[in-house]
Amino acid sequence: MGKRRRESIAKVSIQTTLSYSEVEEVPNGNRTFPYGLVRAVRHYLEFIGLLKFLRSLKRETCSAPRLDLIVVALIVFTLYDTNSMDACSRWLEDPQIKKILGFRRTDNISQITIDRAVKILGANRESILEMLWKGITNRFEIDNYEVAVDGSAVIVYGPKARMGNLGHPRDGGPSDLQIEFTVAILTQLDIPIYVKPFEGNASDERQYREAIPEISGLIQGKGIRGMEEYKKQALELASVATMAKVGAMIIADNGAASSENVKRAEKCGNDMLTREKLNMSDERNIIEHCYDFEVLPDLGVMCYMHTFDSSGRTNYLYCSPDLLQASVKKGCKSIERGLRDYRYLQEHGMNRSKIVKVRKVPGYKVDLSISRDEDFDPEEFTEARILKDARRNAGIRTGFFKLSCTVQLTPEEALRRYRQRALVEQTISSLKRIIGIKPLRVWGDEAVGGSMVLALLGEAVLSMARYCSKKRFKNVDKRSGKKQLSYVASTRTLASELRHLTLTRFCHIGKRFDAVLSNWTPFTEDVFAGIHEHESPEWGSKKVPLIT
Repeated sequence: MGKRRRESIAKVSIQTTLSYSEVEEVPNGNRTFPYGLVRAVRHYLEFIGLLKFLRSLKRETCSAPRLDLIVVALIVFTLYDTNSMDACSRWLEDPQIKKILGFRRTDNISQITIDRAVKILGANRESILEMLWKGITNRFEIDNYEVAVDGSAVIVYGPKARMGNLGHPRDGGPSDLQIEFTVAILTQLDIPIYVKPFEGNASDERQYREAIPEISGLIQGKGIRGMEEYKKQALELASVATMAKVGAMIIADNGAASSENVKRAEKCGNDMLTREKLNMSDERNIIEHCYDFEVLPDLGVMCYMHTFDSSGRTNYLYCSPDLLQASVKKGCKSIERGLRDYRYLQEHGMNRSKIVKVRKVPGYKVDLSISRDEDFDPEEFTEARILKDARRNAGIRTGFFKLSCTVQLTPEEALRRYRQRALVEQTISSLKRIIGIKPLRVWGDEAVGGSMVLALLGEAVLSMARYCSKKRFKNVDKRSGKKQLSYVASTRTLASELRHLTLTRFCHIGKRFDAVLSNWTPFTEDVFAGIHEHESPEWGSKKVPLIT
């Protein structure tokens, strides 16, 4: 037995030695570059005319590096590695990197140069967003200007950041200096069009108060400051009827559900669909109109709709059996856990730490008195009793949620439209985790705004590349292979695929003699097929058609 074991160990060692000997571990001059990211970022920013606008921004001297090239380099490096400006400046010290990005050999792109470029982006945030919107509308067919809006927060590194402040941590982590921001996307194309930073303790009401007029002015072609007067706290509805609506609807969460923000959206010429918190009136409707709920089998919910004749505002009260079942199931587990703890204490005696945890604070003494109810009988808690108590403890509002819209929609249409908010939530997640906006490593207000704009442009590039690429298919039934489900790549997948599409330059005795593109995938092939189609002479000024 021992002999066989020694022979197997010898065979494994020999095989490992042979596999390593196949590679010649000698340094060479071969270089690899993230060609897929460089090509995609440069093309789509040029496709919508944004690089031309960035080139027109004033430079301090003619010998200074071009701003548009710095923007492309920052987006590429952020998607390729990290959002550190110092690391990006070291990356741009390589002459081959500068050459592939279009810089001159004499250009010195230091960290100070990059920091200055980010501040320029922040100072021109409004004009850049206006050019982004103009480029998207000129290059993409749009027949629905519906916009989804949401906000979040990111941690900021630097105690000197004026906008940094302690606020509610959105990711559930510990409280830290953070900066709030609001994002808007065009739901039909799933492309972000707007971003604005706020102080770390800014309320949702204030964010929407400033963002709604800017988004409305952007959509209606009046500019971000075209509706500046509608940012006031108090609004009169006298001139609402005189505003010409463009058919746009703003979809937001309950942070924008205040009456002032709804009036503000109407005064700016837009409809609004929001989620609202349930109140006592909704509880009465649940009880009094329990038989008036309409079943929506395709959406898996029931709905009671009520329209106010005076304003035309419509409330939708939805009941989701899935939410109700999940809440009751959670309550059952809580009761069962309490019964297990009761039996443990009854068997092992009183244990204070099993019931309550007390913090030890110097200078304070805490005395606790714990008693047991002698009339309590755990045997009475049958499965039916636990289910009944869990449902009673959950309350009458459990499983219900409420939407409100300034116009009357069908319950199906209202819920389907509101579910489009998932797109903006995915965009925010991508901004944090893929584009690298989390954490922020800048301090000044202009630099904060510039970092937000830079992240938005990176997300817009990935969204446009995803929209222009063909739909992919995956087999649902592996055995037959006949049933297929269409889907498009996420920004995470697309960024990863483009990151791994590399250009390798092979060198021989210090001289470049060949270049190869490696790691082609179906996703990158689709992206480059769209790029080549846009660059062909036959394309001209055509718009990207709508995807049905």
